[in-house]
Amino acid sequence: MRYVAFLRGGNSGGTGLFSMADLQAACSEICLSNVRTHSQSGNILFESFRPEKELIEELERVILPLAGKKIPIVIRTDRELEKILVRNPFPGEDGAKIGVMLLPKEILQDQFGKIDCPTGERAELAGREIYVFYPNGLERSKLIFPKLSQAGTMRNIKTIRKIIELFTQ
Repeated sequence: MRYVAFLRGGNSGGTGLFSMADLQAACSEICLSNVRTHSQSGNILFESFRPEKELIEELERVILPLAGKKIPIVIRTDRELEKILVRNPFPGEDGAKIGVMLLPKEILQDQFGKIDCPTGERAELAGREIYVFYPNGLERSKLIFPKLSQAGTMRNIKTIRKIIELFTQ
């Protein structure tokens, strides 16, 4: 199986900075195959036959010494990423303005509650993802997510497309 591990906040905000080369080496130590990283924010592409839960536990263990703190991790297969693109509810919008909150588990609409979108964002829940269109850009957003989504990590559609392309190279 081809996977991508998305690290949440591990290398942003000036804390927990570590090199992608060190991250790649740590992933190889736990017998992941064809390990590559994409961008400093922590996107790890790899192959493995182990189940998702086991992979997350192992990755958290080897990343802890690098980051100096526990980094939440969300995993998707290459096929799941392709489905994310297909299900995008904002296909005509700029991919840099469409964020996808990748969640560790599915949240049902009645569990999710209401998203407060004070600056014109539009949000759609779809299984383990929340799609958000940021008309003014993510950096200007005042969007507030419900607590259930705080275990997730956000990537924009352009990044997800690029990661899928990397699997074909």
